[in-house]
This record gives sequence, C-alpha cells and structure tokens, in this order.
Amino acid sequence: MARAGFGGLEISEEKPARMLLFVSASTSRELIKKAQLACEACGMACQIEVVPVEQNPERAEKHNIQATPQLVRLWPEPVIRLVGDFTDPNQIRQFICI
Repeated sequence: MARAGFGGLEISEEKPARMLLFVSASTSRELIKKAQLACEACGMACQIEVVPVEQNPERAEKHNIQATPQLVRLWPEPVIRLVGDFTDPNQIRQFICI
C-alpha cells in the first residue's frame, strides 16, 4: 500500500524512509534522539543509521560528507542533506517530512 508524502511522491508504508546520520565523537546522543523523534512526529517509519565518521571515513567520503552532524535522506529520492547542530526541532521535522 502506498500513501502520498514527501512533496507528493508516493511512498510505501512497508518501506521506511532511509537516512544516514553522520556524527563525530563530540556529537551528543540528544541529537540522535531528536532525529528519531522528528520521524515519529511525521507519522512515518524511518530507518536512521548513525555513522561515526572517525570509524567510517570511507563511508563519509562516499557520501561527500564535509561537516558533521549531517543527516542524509537516501530514500525516498531525491537525496537531500541537513547540516548543523539541529537545535530547532521544527527544522528537523520539516526536513524529514518534505
């Protein structure tokens, strides 16, 4: 079953949005929690994989990560990025709910 979302794109209810959260060692756990809560606030399933760049430099390079924290929405396309400290929960929610 599909539903409208993400700017009018149809998304599958069975397939969650897929995101990568690139973090550094200094990134707080609170930021990770904010991203997860923003998904829930959108009423959608999200798969957020946390990627520590110091432990995974090859993945950071593959995704052209220049700064952390950085949230990358891989699916549904188009791929979009949010960079910053994510202090505004509305900013995160708008990014995820696009």
